[in-house]
Amino acid sequence: MLVWMASLDLDLRNGEQRLGPYRLVRPVSAGGMARVYEGRLDSLAGVSTRVAVKVIHPDFAADTDFQDLFVTEARISARLEHLNLVRVQQFNREGDLLYLVMEYIEGFTLRKLISHARRTRQPVPTSVIAEIGRQVCEGLQYAHDLAADSGEPLGLVHRDIKPSNLMVNQQGVVKVLDFGISSAHGTGDSQGGVKGTWGYMALEQAVGNSVGPSADIFGLGAVLYELCTCEALFPERENDAIREGLVRDEAARRAAASVRAELAPVLVRALQRDPAARYSSAASFGRALSALVGDPMLAHEALVQFAADLRAAEGSVQAGAQERLRSVSTIGPSGVPAPLGLPVRVGDAHGPRIERRPTAPPPRTNVLWAVGLGAFGFVALVIMSFAAWQLYRSTRASTTAAAPLDLSVLAEPPAAPAPPPPSAPVRPRPAPTPVVAPTPAPAPARTPAPAPVVVTPAPAATATPERITPKPAATPPATGTGFLSIGSEPTAEVLVDGSFVRETPMLRYEIAAGTHTVRLIATGYEAKTFKVTVSAGSESRKIWNFETAVWVDE
Repeated sequence: MLVWMASLDLDLRNGEQRLGPYRLVRPVSAGGMARVYEGRLDSLAGVSTRVAVKVIHPDFAADTDFQDLFVTEARISARLEHLNLVRVQQFNREGDLLYLVMEYIEGFTLRKLISHARRTRQPVPTSVIAEIGRQVCEGLQYAHDLAADSGEPLGLVHRDIKPSNLMVNQQGVVKVLDFGISSAHGTGDSQGGVKGTWGYMALEQAVGNSVGPSADIFGLGAVLYELCTCEALFPERENDAIREGLVRDEAARRAAASVRAELAPVLVRALQRDPAARYSSAASFGRALSALVGDPMLAHEALVQFAADLRAAEGSVQAGAQERLRSVSTIGPSGVPAPLGLPVRVGDAHGPRIERRPTAPPPRTNVLWAVGLGAFGFVALVIMSFAAWQLYRSTRASTTAAAPLDLSVLAEPPAAPAPPPPSAPVRPRPAPTPVVAPTPAPAPARTPAPAPVVVTPAPAATATPERITPKPAATPPATGTGFLSIGSEPTAEVLVDGSFVRETPMLRYEIAAGTHTVRLIATGYEAKTFKVTVSAGSESRKIWNFETAVWVDE
């Protein structure tokens, strides 16, 4: 995945960029608020520990709301010590840059697993689904039961269980990530705000009520539904439509109608509208899932094998992309070629510069194919020439045939004087002379005819102001400029009116006032095109979530 690092002021071309004591090796993933890098902590005797370094985006460094979310995630995650929860090792600041150091997970998210199953039409086995759900339930139960140093329960709720926040490593261990919007006693954020991802939120969370552990149970049920069907539980795009579906208890209805028979009763209970009707705890939900697995060891082996198959498939895709990259020399700003396998975009203050790949030489043309193509062209030329000649002859024949008719018509006026020969004895030619005198009179009589022609443009002139009137309406938007801020989850390329600007997040991009067409392109997702109106002197903000295909509440 290409990631633009210029906005982060981190040049990874030589692999020596450091953040505190950590050496950053390569970008791993990017989101709307932060980015994750593979880092190394070097010590004596060449010992190097691999870690994941999560860095808050510089554009949000001064935003207190984003800082609070980042600090909350660090404070809560630092207390979590469980096999199925990602472990935090350090939280620090480098200048104005906050960063979080976590354990590095060599694996893939459930979002990638679902995409792979949908693309290859390979269904995820029921035992694998149940094993994934059981492990997530164990981690959630630990988090829900977590207590403070005083012994008082923290009442921790994750609130954002979704496929991209669940990972499976090479050993078949499922990890729960990102406690950034989790709620707990003392955080001051347990009620009143709608936070989470639409399509995975329970009803009480979607309407802004206080949430408990049952909200995480609902989120996990939605994820397992998607693992089983390879379709989102709520494909609706509008938040109001999803909320209305939750009110009508559509989640449980859809699970009953679409999920496999052995898994349906478990998910129907987890996806109930009423929190009291769901499982009483994550542990009880995990036990119900375990009942679907005959042998836990065989279920775990099936998960490991499924992970290995996915890793092999991804490896073949990456190998093909790596081979294609070998024919391209990525040159950095200083003119030094970047190492293969670490594509980095560079550019100016407005955005990255996209390297143009050299076009492949045209393939050699087969001789027989060329001869056949030439013969076909010759035959086509002969046919076209013959058709043109026939058309010309028919046109000329019709023209010559019409000529005598025109002459006969013209000959009719002189035919009128023909009758006088019988009256030839009456020779008085003076009588015709008075007739010649009136002939000049018709000539002046025809002169008024042009007068109406001159008058006719007058109505056309009156219509021209009507065509001009719309133009003043279009000019005011261009008299000023406004600002456009675009965000997305995950990071996407931003094209405004067909021109590439930069990658998200794009903050306060100055643009002419008016209506503009914006297109967001993210790797592995369907592009999103929409129109946004920017008023002079004001800012328009839009944030799109590719995973749920909905607009994020601002």
